[in-house]
Amino acid sequence: MYRKAWMAKQKALAMEFGDWEDSYNYLPRWLHALQESLQGIIAEYVTQPVVVNGVEDNSCHILERVFWAFNPCIDWCQHLILSGFI
Repeated sequence: MYRKAWMAKQKALAMEFGDWEDSYNYLPRWLHALQESLQGIIAEYVTQPVVVNGVEDNSCHILERVFWAFNPCIDWCQHLILSGFI
């Protein structure tokens, strides 16, 4: 009974917000839009191709990490570096 309720909840969430694959596929566009709309932001992501039985499948990638920094944080770090604190 619990599994049936959980699956129904997951299905409802996917209908409302999209599934994990949709979210993953939107990430590059979302990061690009973030950089376009906010001056000075740095946004990057790293993926690796899927490896099945020792063979790389370049048609499918796994997200390893996402990084973004907003301009005030970047300026603050540069100030600390120039001030000799770092």
